Amino acid sequence: PLTEVWSIFEDSRSNLWVSTSSHGVYQFRDGRFVSIFDRSRISDRVNAIYEDRQGRIWFGHWGGLACFADGQLTRVAMPWLSDDYEVVAIASDSRDRLWLGTKGAGLFCMQDGKFTSYTTTNGLPSNLAWSLFVDRNDTLWVGTADGGLTCVRDGQLINFTIRDGLADNTICHIVEDSKDRFWFTSPHGVFSVRREVLEAFMRGESKAISCTIYGQSDGMLSTACTCAFQPAGCMTRDGRLLFPTLKGVAVLHPDTVTADPAPPSVFIEEVVMGDKVHELTGPTKLTITPGHSRLEIRYTALYFTAPESVRFRYRLEGLDSNWINNGTKRAVDFSYVPHGRYKFEVQASNNDGSWSPHGDNIELIVLPHFWQTRWFIGAVLVTGGIGIALTVRRLEKVKSKRRLEREKQARLVELERARIARDFHDDIGSDLTHVIVLSELLKADNAKPQEVEANAMMIGNTARKAVRGLRTIIWAANPKNDTLDGLVQYISQYAYESCEAALLPCRLDLPTEVPALSMIAEIRHNLFMVVKEALNNVLKHSHASEVQLSLKLHEGFLDLCIKDNGRGFKVDSIPAGQRSGLANMSYRMEAIGATLLIESSAGKGTSIFVRWAHPKDWPVGPIHKSPSTRD
Repeated sequence: PLTEVWSIFEDSRSNLWVSTSSHGVYQFRDGRFVSIFDRSRISDRVNAIYEDRQGRIWFGHWGGLACFADGQLTRVAMPWLSDDYEVVAIASDSRDRLWLGTKGAGLFCMQDGKFTSYTTTNGLPSNLAWSLFVDRNDTLWVGTADGGLTCVRDGQLINFTIRDGLADNTICHIVEDSKDRFWFTSPHGVFSVRREVLEAFMRGESKAISCTIYGQSDGMLSTACTCAFQPAGCMTRDGRLLFPTLKGVAVLHPDTVTADPAPPSVFIEEVVMGDKVHELTGPTKLTITPGHSRLEIRYTALYFTAPESVRFRYRLEGLDSNWINNGTKRAVDFSYVPHGRYKFEVQASNNDGSWSPHGDNIELIVLPHFWQTRWFIGAVLVTGGIGIALTVRRLEKVKSKRRLEREKQARLVELERARIARDFHDDIGSDLTHVIVLSELLKADNAKPQEVEANAMMIGNTARKAVRGLRTIIWAANPKNDTLDGLVQYISQYAYESCEAALLPCRLDLPTEVPALSMIAEIRHNLFMVVKEALNNVLKHSHASEVQLSLKLHEGFLDLCIKDNGRGFKVDSIPAGQRSGLANMSYRMEAIGATLLIESSAGKGTSIFVRWAHPKDWPVGPIHKSPSTRD
């Protein structure tokens, strides 16, 4: 006897074909089943048997597709990625197109030996195309596994799911009766939909599909219909519909089916917020405090004829614009609902697809967290605005400060350039002019050896003076010397060289180790020029036998002193025309905010004191060394 039978099909010549899951294809001949195909030409597992309009018999099997015509079996090569994909459904239309549903590869259309593929990448909701049906209008309907129903019309794919009102997302078999009703089988029962309902939904005239559902309450021994085989149902000559189930064949006569006009009444039973259950006895308003991560609404319907076939749809007005089909589930969970006012509505339908006109509803008020309240948002906006304003103001101050610093730096550069030009003109220019004059005198007195020697000596002295002046200008302009250490080194070197040239002993009281503290060029140059002017006065006018130069840093001040033991003078007794040197020193110290004090008396020498307030980040303790003398 035959075992593991999957499909039974009678063709137009009254031949009975039987396919099995592991023994290939059989035909009933002379009172027994005969295996008629070589196992090498067709797979042992055959899922679908179909006869097209030309009388050709098509077999969908594990290896793909095979065609039996004129007594010959031909295998048809298909453009598949893997042999694991199986043909489980076959249909044809009036344009001689052969449609193939597969388990895993989607939908194929074969025309003139060429294949067109439809998968999830180009509109098919699922690649498990388990059932196919071409209706009287030559429209193809595709039943998928977990993807719902698809209508293929004019190259367009239109999908229907349980969210649209379909009774199930898995369609095992499709057939149309004489009253324009489509019948579908699924793992959860049989349901029907009128053609005009589907057409209205496709035209956008309705938002939901009404289905009539049949199950055990209607006489079925099992609601689980078989899937992934063809044929998985049929219509007899007298119009009865036969659907195979796990517990036998369900027989239905469409003409005897009567509609149930009374939709069931629906009631909201309770609302679960977190771990707390709120039972409801009628229309009410429920306030939900913030912080609840779970909101569940439970409802039921009064329908004693077929309670398992009652289907529900809900809408959370304020969040959902359309009805959401919830199938036979009697509860809905919301993982998150924003704060606000809502109205939850639920409706139920009977197995004929008639929805309750009013249903039941409940008002929900979801309170906001404190950071979601208007006053908090307003406070944040005001605070943020103030913060932005303060930040902008601070940035503007920083920009203004930087602009002033750049302008100040530019002015300092201009002053430095002017000072360098002035020094070149006053010192180097006058010395070079003197050299030129002496050179002319030297040429004029070439017959007088003594005068030539005197003029040549003067030229050398003037040139050396010009070199020292040039060195001073370069030292003052070089930014590498903008430190206290650079000032101390240069002052000591200049004093030593000047006094050595005049054979005058020089006593230096300067720091042994001086930190490289920053000192801008203007301050450094003016302090040096005071030392230079003071030493020049000592060498020219004091007739001193010793000069002392000291520098100390203590108590927030830099103290500089040039002292000699010369003949001295009375400051008030100097003629106005000879005070230019002292006036220059006073002017330079005023320019850098320093004080200048001159003490001198006849026969007791002269002392020039300079005090400059150093920056706060300089060390406070004294920096000095034991006095030393350079002769």
